[in-house]
Amino acid sequence: MEQLNEKIKALFHLNHIEIKRLLPGYDNTNFVFDVVSDEGCCIVKVAKCIDNPNNTFWQGLNLLFDLSHGISIRHQQTTANYINQHGTIEVPKVLKADATSNNVLEAPFVILEKMTGEPIPQASDLEQRVMQEDEDFAIQLGQHMGSLHLKRMNYFGTFNEQKHDLNLWPQKLQKAISILGKSRKALQDPGVQKMLPYYLAEAAKLKAPQVSSLIMLDCWPSQFLVSKNHDKFSACIDIESYVVGPVALELTLLELWLGSLGKFKEGYFTVNALWPEEIEEAREVYRFFLFLLYDCPEQGLDACIYSNAKFPQADRVRARLISPRLRPPGYPGLK
Repeated sequence: MEQLNEKIKALFHLNHIEIKRLLPGYDNTNFVFDVVSDEGCCIVKVAKCIDNPNNTFWQGLNLLFDLSHGISIRHQQTTANYINQHGTIEVPKVLKADATSNNVLEAPFVILEKMTGEPIPQASDLEQRVMQEDEDFAIQLGQHMGSLHLKRMNYFGTFNEQKHDLNLWPQKLQKAISILGKSRKALQDPGVQKMLPYYLAEAAKLKAPQVSSLIMLDCWPSQFLVSKNHDKFSACIDIESYVVGPVALELTLLELWLGSLGKFKEGYFTVNALWPEEIEEAREVYRFFLFLLYDCPEQGLDACIYSNAKFPQADRVRARLISPRLRPPGYPGLK
């Protein structure tokens, strides 16, 4: 690591520079450094692998969307500009990026603007508050995603390179599930192997998505910073995994950790009236795919597939926004 520090100093051509390694729980793909010099502050991410990361998450993104780490780095500036233009939660500006290893670091890297805010540590009280307790975070996240989803696309794949016709989605999803179902942990999970043929058949029967947009399949609280008062998101700090895909897939991921789903949906509908109704049909297949994508989490397949956490029906949320029912004093709010 000391050698990498010296290479970062050489990258900036500065003698007076402070380099601190960060250990963010959300990033297993890069070495992450906080760099401070007389010229300012920034974040430097250096890829741990020159080739595509060797894990099921990146394998799944590559199988389904043709996204590689190199493609992500090459187009991260364009992606960041797009999100800052169309979203409501800011992401870092890309100051420099190199997707090759032909540089002083001898590895792909990205230099990012350092954003203002405090991290959300995993398994912390703050994470629990963001996930389950504070409805304001859910509303803000709903407005952000609703704003991004307003920009509809007629394909799935990567934002700037690979584009596939939406009619091919069931076929590509089926292939991705088939291959991820042969990963080491998946092969060791009797439940996965028992249900694999069923979900392969269900994936093949899915209809082509109605709504495709820019989505993020590692949207977890640790990807965000919060304000000093811990009352709102101040930034989203990792945008490497953004792809173009069915909105319902991203929303299915949110169902697995966000508590205030009704409030999220209210926030969503304040900016976007189009809700992907195919989530009801695709939910179980998408949950099975996400379970494989995240390398069979310890909670187990049943906890993922059969979770009762689901977004309320769209018409009910719209009615609450348009004409809220009067309630007597002291009546508890909707959860």
